[in-house]
Amino acid sequence: MQLYTLDRKKKEISVLSMDRDTMTPIHLYDVSHNSLGWKKQHLALAYAYGRDSKNGALLTCKAVSKMLYGIPINKYVAVNLDDLDKIQEIVGTLEVEIPNDSLEEVNPLWTKGTTITLDKTNVETFVRSRNTNEDFSNEDRMERQKVYLNAYHAKLKEILNTDYENTLKKVCDLIKDVTCNVTYEEVESYVRMFQTFSYCV
Repeated sequence: MQLYTLDRKKKEISVLSMDRDTMTPIHLYDVSHNSLGWKKQHLALAYAYGRDSKNGALLTCKAVSKMLYGIPINKYVAVNLDDLDKIQEIVGTLEVEIPNDSLEEVNPLWTKGTTITLDKTNVETFVRSRNTNEDFSNEDRMERQKVYLNAYHAKLKEILNTDYENTLKKVCDLIKDVTCNVTYEEVESYVRMFQTFSYCV
């Protein structure tokens, strides 16, 4: 789960990665969607209490906002695994350096410090895999996701500068298929920010 902060004054994009297992108050509901109030649970469960994907995203926003002392969260984008191919296709391939040895059991060649090429055939393995039998394995996964986001942003900025219209169309096509409250006009505004703002994960 990532929280993007877009600072128009400083022209900066900052990303806060939040562990799915963070214990924080979330709004609970019964099967008829009657409120059961707020209770401390895993942050990742907030989405599951939604009536549908949109409501789940809104409940997640409320949980994150409450966790961060009421900071307003204006926009959301929720994607599922089927969307991952489309996200990757926008930038094509990515070169990343593996930050830890957490994927060695999945692929013995994927060791810490090795540079690999990610595409839609292996990106899910890189950003999603973790050893569920090992405590705190999500921390290694989050470290890999940070590496992925850094590489993705750099590549997106590069292709926006060389093929802006086509890249913008791909992003708009993606937004059409995911759960979000971002308009097409806002997409172009955000794309311009990604093109010109500094970026920090």
